[in-house]
Amino acid sequence: MDTFLEFLPLVLSGLSVIVAIVYSYLTYRIVLANQKVIQVMEAQITASVRPYVYFDIIPRGILLEANLRNTGSTAAHQVTIETNPQLRHVIRGVSSPAHLTHHSTSLLLPGSERVEFLGTWEHIRTMGSGLVFTGTIRYSDNAGTAYVEPFTINLETRGGTPYIGRPEMTEQVKLIAESLSEIGRDFRNLVSGQNSALIRTVDEDAFQAKQDRERREFIESARKEGISPLPVPRIWKVLGCIAALWERFANRKR
Repeated sequence: MDTFLEFLPLVLSGLSVIVAIVYSYLTYRIVLANQKVIQVMEAQITASVRPYVYFDIIPRGILLEANLRNTGSTAAHQVTIETNPQLRHVIRGVSSPAHLTHHSTSLLLPGSERVEFLGTWEHIRTMGSGLVFTGTIRYSDNAGTAYVEPFTINLETRGGTPYIGRPEMTEQVKLIAESLSEIGRDFRNLVSGQNSALIRTVDEDAFQAKQDRERREFIESARKEGISPLPVPRIWKVLGCIAALWERFANRKR
């Protein structure tokens, strides 16, 4: 018994050391987990506010356009594009380096895009690489963080696909405005009675003048045709006969 009591403090001290070691290890793992969570949250925040710039060659029927677009939530600065082979456009038969790849774009706002006409499919095939372009796009965000992103554009999978021209946003807005204008004009015509007799707003004096004019025209046309313009009721005809007989009787008396 005395021997057990002598070793009991040592056992308790050993258990305390073991518990401290386990606690320290668990605390360390918790700190590492929290750091990873913080890093993930920071990466998510950065990803949600950074710019995302894409470059692509888009077919428009027999023509092709270069499209540079920022789909991020902040502006992109100093956007430069390098392609292999060099991308060129043809305007009025003259081939020259494409503006989007030959010059840098100083500022590309979020949601904005830049479009450049390149040429036909035949022109693209003469650039030396068939229909495959590789390249790198470089740009930075508002804080100066640089982004370098490689890309590959394979137009072989897009050739021969059906195409229907899409109207631009300005044309769509114009069509909507014209449609609303026609609806408003039709509604005004409906209310004023110009094209429909459902609802008619007429000034009283103008209406009376119109009625008088139509009445005069009717009487004039009836007189020209030898027809009494105003129908005489029978009672007036009887009274006229009586008056004529009375006049004859009075003349005989005289």
